[in-house]
Amino acid sequence: MTFTKQILTAMSLTALGLGGCASNMGAYGAQESMSAVQTANADEMFDLTKLTCWEITTLSEADAGYAAILLYGYRAGQSGRNEQSATRIEGAIVSVMETCAANPNMMALQAFK
Repeated sequence: MTFTKQILTAMSLTALGLGGCASNMGAYGAQESMSAVQTANADEMFDLTKLTCWEITTLSEADAGYAAILLYGYRAGQSGRNEQSATRIEGAIVSVMETCAANPNMMALQAFK
């Protein structure tokens, strides 16, 4: 499986897991949901830190959007930003996509700094 397909598969599974976390399942249900995601994708690991801007900008528009949201969430989690707004997320992603288009060899996570 290609790196890009691994990312998209993981994003789909993560979205399913996060959807379960957002429901009214409580702490145990959320943990159980994330465990299912981790188990389902255990042998298809990928490293977000190695994803290049070129890989994101050459995806379809929808897939690039999913990848950008995943990376945005990763960076937000690293920085401890718990509160988000759709406007802030959209602005950051537009900026990152412009940066990535101009710098295809840049690591995608660097574009989110």
